[in-house]
Amino acid sequence: MRKIWLIAICGMMFISSIGYAENCGQGNALVEDAVRLYRQGTPDYPKIVELLKQAKEQCPKWSAPSRYLGDVFAKQKKYDEAIGYYHEAVKIDKDDFEAYLYLGDAYYDSGKAIHALRFYSKGIDFLESDIRLKGEHLDLLQKYQKKRTLLSKDHLYQDEKKLSNALDKKKATKLGVRPKIDTYIEFETGAAKIDEDWQAQADTIAEVLKNNVMKNYRVIIQGHTDTRGSAESNYRLSLQRAVAVKNYLLESGVSPASVFDAEGKGEDYPLPQNDGETDEEWHRRNRRVVFVSCGKEEEKEECMKKAGAE
Repeated sequence: MRKIWLIAICGMMFISSIGYAENCGQGNALVEDAVRLYRQGTPDYPKIVELLKQAKEQCPKWSAPSRYLGDVFAKQKKYDEAIGYYHEAVKIDKDDFEAYLYLGDAYYDSGKAIHALRFYSKGIDFLESDIRLKGEHLDLLQKYQKKRTLLSKDHLYQDEKKLSNALDKKKATKLGVRPKIDTYIEFETGAAKIDEDWQAQADTIAEVLKNNVMKNYRVIIQGHTDTRGSAESNYRLSLQRAVAVKNYLLESGVSPASVFDAEGKGEDYPLPQNDGETDEEWHRRNRRVVFVSCGKEEEKEECMKKAGAE
């Protein structure tokens, strides 16, 4: 459904742009009623939610009512409900950049920083890719670029663009880098279960591997650990974690043909410790998963050699 954006309201609710859907007069009227109710001194949240749900029923192909419902629940600090409605909005309209950004906020406020980075990146990338929208929403873009930058200082998340540039062998060659990337997927201590928040990084990897540009490649997944613990237990743990990532990707819809192998490297290939880096920070970087991109017809040894992988 094509939308006509008319005005923006900067109140605490409906921080997103207020738009009108074509051929959906009743839905537009319901949204307007919800806005009027919110502008009253003490918002009647149950009534506002009821109106927006009715608008959703009237205009099932319009993402705005779901996004506004996300705004309402986020304002009340009911983040699970807010997250659900923001997800619903981007499912209806994959171009709803505001829903991506506010979904990031809801995840951040609920304590899931990696999920927040994932959806901040989606909204930012969409705005940066459209010159017209970038100009119209420059303040919003800069606000969220700053949020992402600050959050990235404490979290080693890698977005779709960085992963795609590394794993698409043609892009990697143009950029002068080898087709592999170190990713940071944290697990529960001493276990092979992916930490719930870090599932967002695995979800991003899955999206990249399902993209058409990756159909001619398959990846080798390597698990690495830090140097604490015995070499034997670290090898076993690194293999279990590589297999856990592989299984997660397959369960997320990645084709088995896109995954070459999953293997453990234990503690044998630690990254160099940076100047000024604490031991804990160094250990954290070493608990990593490396993805090596191979051509569909390439032999494993040949691929590893070309990628400069261990």
